[in-house]
Amino acid sequence: MPAIYLSGPITGTTARADNWRAEVRRKLPSSYKFFDPTKQAPDRTVGYLRSLSPVEDLDRLRHGKFIADRNRHYIRRSDVLLCCLLGAGQRVSIGSVGEIHWANVFNVPIIIVRERTGNVHDHAILNALASELCFSIDEACQILLGMFGVSKKPALQMISFLYPLLLAIALYFALVITAFCSELDSSAAGSRIPRAFRLVHSLVWTPPFLRHWQFMKNFFSLTIAKLFITWFAVVPIAAHILSNAPDSVKVPHNCKGAVIVDLARQASTEAPGIAARDNQVRFETLCDFWAIPIGLPFKWELLWLASFLFFLAFAIYMIACPYFVKRFPSYNAYLEVGNSVRWIVWEFYHMNTLPEVRRSIEKRLITKAHALPTNEDVTSQPCVTKDNTFLVFEHDGQKYLFGSPQPNVLEDQQRRWEQDVFWEVFGGWTKSRPRFASLIKWLLRGAGVLALYAVLQNIVAALNYIV
Repeated sequence: MPAIYLSGPITGTTARADNWRAEVRRKLPSSYKFFDPTKQAPDRTVGYLRSLSPVEDLDRLRHGKFIADRNRHYIRRSDVLLCCLLGAGQRVSIGSVGEIHWANVFNVPIIIVRERTGNVHDHAILNALASELCFSIDEACQILLGMFGVSKKPALQMISFLYPLLLAIALYFALVITAFCSELDSSAAGSRIPRAFRLVHSLVWTPPFLRHWQFMKNFFSLTIAKLFITWFAVVPIAAHILSNAPDSVKVPHNCKGAVIVDLARQASTEAPGIAARDNQVRFETLCDFWAIPIGLPFKWELLWLASFLFFLAFAIYMIACPYFVKRFPSYNAYLEVGNSVRWIVWEFYHMNTLPEVRRSIEKRLITKAHALPTNEDVTSQPCVTKDNTFLVFEHDGQKYLFGSPQPNVLEDQQRRWEQDVFWEVFGGWTKSRPRFASLIKWLLRGAGVLALYAVLQNIVAALNYIV
């Protein structure tokens, strides 16, 4: 994407004098980038014809310094300077002349557009600094097209925002077709199509790592999670450091040496007191330059926003994820702590989950005969006795006793019973705090969509070069 600086007279002109800038934009591809100094409230007044107060004079000086610093920065980042001096007549554009010299210092090619004759800028120095001298806007645009080329895919550029989205939709339908062709339970073609869509939707919209707290822990431990958090932390610093960096790096090539000889000028009779100068010989190297873009092929802002959403999801996970799930991701982890077989009763008692989830777990414990009917009173918390620790709860009007260890049970059987109860308790915790879990899911979905769009932008950028 070439960057073109649009230079031309501003002081003493009207807005109509800027029509050539709009004409250049129309004639060149939309992928070209333009630096236009008139876009930011240009000062068109002729200052030296006015009598200014000290305050006004200081404001004028500050404004001039800002304009000089800004335009010099733009020219340094440009790939070419296009200076249109058409219609200047006998009025010298001091700013344009200065910008031409800046471009020359920064090795930026210069294209000057002026009348063939009668223009005050028809000067030997300016003509020598110009890489190309043109006499119409059309001629200058043709030279620019010759330098940077015409986009191979104007239609693709017009839909550059939608193209990654279309690619994602195509990928989605490819997954649907794959699911349709896979082994599904029903052999009827009419039912396989909606089942294929539901299957792909469940995998894309609710992947396994989003289903409950247990799988979120594994997801946040992946390397990609660390990369997202690193990107979130590093990018703002890098963006600040590189804010003034050019869009491309110019690499010299095709360099040629030249010997420049300034012949001595003898003292004229009109100035006999001036002595003749000595001959001066110097060596200069003249080079062409390749402009190598250093920008990213995707919007880094999108990827940073994705990493920001991911960081929020990770922070909420660290705060809201149940301690039981984080500390005991498996039964082996629970055993490693060295808890007594009695302790599982306390874990069941402290299980803070939704009422309907707790009732379903109580029902499964009753079905598996882990909790037995009893006539004892309901206990507010586990009771510790010499033989075991037990809890009496009420379910559907019936009282049940849940205790550990089980009486007259071998140690291996007791451990299998404890393992079964552990996973029931674990399942209850994984379904707790659903609002926080839902918020994490939506944040991760948003981060995934933005990251996928950035990846598709990268693919589109590669296809632009390949095809």
